[in-house]
Amino acid sequence: MPKNKIIIDRSILKTLYPINLVADNVIDQLIPLISTDFPTMGHTILKAATVDRHYYHYLIEGSVQHRMSFANRPIIKCGDALCVNPLEELLKSGGAVKAHDRCGVIRLPVDEVDKLIALGQSQEFIVVHMEDGGSTLSDDQPIDDNFEVDWTEAFLQSTLAMNIPAATMMQLFACIQDVEVVEGEEIIKANTQGDYFYIIKKGYARVLTDPLGPFAGEVFELSIGAYFGDEALVADTIRNATVVMDSDGLLGRLEAETFNEIIKTPLVRTLSADDIKAISADKLVFIDVRLGAEFRHGHREGAKNYPIAYLRRYFNSFDKNIHYVVTRECIRRSELAVYLLRQAGYEVFLDAA
Repeated sequence: MPKNKIIIDRSILKTLYPINLVADNVIDQLIPLISTDFPTMGHTILKAATVDRHYYHYLIEGSVQHRMSFANRPIIKCGDALCVNPLEELLKSGGAVKAHDRCGVIRLPVDEVDKLIALGQSQEFIVVHMEDGGSTLSDDQPIDDNFEVDWTEAFLQSTLAMNIPAATMMQLFACIQDVEVVEGEEIIKANTQGDYFYIIKKGYARVLTDPLGPFAGEVFELSIGAYFGDEALVADTIRNATVVMDSDGLLGRLEAETFNEIIKTPLVRTLSADDIKAISADKLVFIDVRLGAEFRHGHREGAKNYPIAYLRRYFNSFDKNIHYVVTRECIRRSELAVYLLRQAGYEVFLDAA
């Protein structure tokens, strides 16, 4: 007999797909977001015609009936293999899910689950683009306080600037806010929500990575013209490293909303179904940037799997004569993939479907 209250902890969450793809250090953040329901026998829990794709529903106690027709109504009991997946999976073949007896169902927002999966994968990315001026910091690399370069000239050589329209670049220069900083000041703190995009106008900074992360605590130097903080804004995830000033200096910064408007939007462009049909089949490749487990669970026919955490490793394997379309099953990661690949010089778009 189901209880009047369901106690959910991480051990239960780790048995549910795709929640089991959320990193252990953040999975507890989902617990306060869980809502519970105890539908009585015969109550409709979900219908294919009206299902809300903003939530995952899981059977935790009791049993449900999947009514596909009068004669086809299989019973799914808590503990069955199918219960690993959201009840929404049953509705791919249509019908409705009804309570077979008094059962217990939990609900979680899809967006929050995807955000935490994306957060785990974002740990593979450093907060700054190292190809745009960052370098490993060592004792034999002294900082010359008397040397200065023009930050605009340095920034305009970056892969980001090269992919921003000239009119947008002028808008960026007009909107960027100057912030004076001092040596030792912490500009970005790891594991906090992204709020600003930064460009170094004067001074130097260093990136401190997580000793337990993929960069094993490595420290990187940033100089004039370097930019950072953008990937956390594009993917709407928390910061994956800390940035501290190595000298007094001046930063230019953009608020998240302004960044999205004048930088993200021009780079993360969508391609409609009609536009896709107009491209020759041999010049078109769909890519899916979810984890392998998610990809194997179901994907667009013909799509290739390049998990976002490892995307940069595959940059040299992409072809600049091909149009790439990133599928949008995981919108945060998909947008970040478009953003990164476009900066690398590829014709890449987000699927509008």
